[in-house]
Amino acid sequence: MEQLKSAQMKTVLQLGILSGIIVLYTGVVGMIAAFHEREVIDNFITLGQLVLMLTPFLMAFYTAKRLNDDGANIALVAGSGLLVGFLTAIPTIVILLFNDFNDVSKVFTNVNRDWIEVVTFDNRNDLMTGILTLAGISTAFGFIGSVFYILPEKIRRALIYGFSVTLIVGVFGETVRLVLQENLDRDTLGEIFRRDTLKQQPAIILFVLSTLVGFGWSFFGQRVRYEFHNMEGKQRTNAQLIGSVVLLGVLLI
Repeated sequence: MEQLKSAQMKTVLQLGILSGIIVLYTGVVGMIAAFHEREVIDNFITLGQLVLMLTPFLMAFYTAKRLNDDGANIALVAGSGLLVGFLTAIPTIVILLFNDFNDVSKVFTNVNRDWIEVVTFDNRNDLMTGILTLAGISTAFGFIGSVFYILPEKIRRALIYGFSVTLIVGVFGETVRLVLQENLDRDTLGEIFRRDTLKQQPAIILFVLSTLVGFGWSFFGQRVRYEFHNMEGKQRTNAQLIGSVVLLGVLLI
């Protein structure tokens, strides 16, 4: 039993450190600062910040799965995300502190003011506040990731669908806007996007609608697939047409 617990803790530590290395590497090569220039949701979150949040979330989710498969108790599965999230922030915090005493930009050219601005969540001029913010957000999203894994499967799938649709529209706002402008006037598009960035209220509405669709599909998707598979050719075509009209109606709303 003690060996099993030791192995499980080793898994948490290894994956947490790996997550931290991933975040640090994406920053050192300049990806995080470059991504920060792209807003996902207007005045709320950028692509660079999304990387800082998603990395501990996904790694904690994977860690929870590993622990659950190994037979760990629910408390350890849920709590593992706290450690994974905290460890994710550590390598970046170490570089921040070291850079504060000795400029490392000569070695790591992308460890500059822009990078510091992103990883401290706009607290570049107050480093300790920025470090605490990074550690807190990373730990929180790690915990959310592990708790997310232990949610009932149907709820988890619906939320994944809702978040995925919202983030895809936010990240690829320019492309989505080009598609929608074929059917929507400029004023309507202006209510949804600020330039090519998804606004906050439409993002919330899109998330709620997408999650509801995800819930519906979780409960009735298998039956719908069965009924659709058994339809005749003409009925199937009509069903596809109706589905397209409904989807277009939702987008227009």
